[in-house]
Formats: sequence, C-alpha cells, structure tokens
Amino acid sequence: MRVNATEFIAAQRALKDKFGFESYEAGLRSWIATVAIVEVGYVGEWEEYAFELAARDYLHELTRLSPSSRSEIEEELSVWDERFRAATVEESKPHLPMTDGYGGWWQNRSPRQWRKPASEEIAAHNLDPAAHPLQYVATIRLRRHRRWRPWPWRR
Repeated sequence: MRVNATEFIAAQRALKDKFGFESYEAGLRSWIATVAIVEVGYVGEWEEYAFELAARDYLHELTRLSPSSRSEIEEELSVWDERFRAATVEESKPHLPMTDGYGGWWQNRSPRQWRKPASEEIAAHNLDPAAHPLQYVATIRLRRHRRWRPWPWRR
C-alpha cells in the first residue's frame, strides 16, 4: 500500500498540540528512547512513566488518523514493541485511565526493573503520604534546614 503524504502530514499537524511531537520521527525517537531506558531499568515515579508512554500513544493515534501509513508505521514499530514487551510485565490496570475509550496494550505494562526514588524515600522515613500529604514534601525538602522545628507528628 502506498502512503498518502498529504494525509500523513495532516495527521502529524493535527496531533502536534495534543502530544507535543513535531513529527513522526520525533515521536518514534521518543518511543525508542523509552524502550531503551526501560530495558536497562527504569528510574522514576509512575507519573513520569505514564508521560513516557505518550510517545506510543502518539504513534498509535497517527496510524488512526493516517490509515494509509499504518502498515509502514507498525512495521517500523514492531521491533521496538517486541523489545518493550520483553522488558516489561503486564498489569491488570492501565497506568492512565482511558479518555477516548481506547488504551493501548503498552498502557498495561510496567518495567521489570523499576526504581521509584520518591517511594523509596517515603519508605525510608516511614512516612504516610495518605495520612499526612504535606509530611512527605516538608520532611524531604526541609530536612537540610536545621532551623525548622520538626512537625508535630514527627516528635
């Protein structure tokens, strides 16, 4: 099948504001980088990870808006999708709720090796962010300032 260049360019322009990618190549580079980072061990919180998955969302939307390019894009993505599947495990829920009724298979996958620095900090200091939402932020950010009195629940 032949790619309709006008359709492909129009699709990229339509998605630019929603996803922030200037072009298909920029979205593809971002997805490749995400796959590489996940393969060596992801470091970051779930919000950051969900943001990284937006590159694959963009590529999927591009194939939806430009059906003539679908087979070429999917062929180019296949190697990276397989590597992503190998470096991740399937979860029962997606990382972000579906907004338009479709959540890609990648949304239900988490890195096999995932270090979450803020979560580790919470555990190290026996903090309960649900019970005291500001306790975590205050403890971490103000720890270096000795002039600050300890929070009442940390005495």
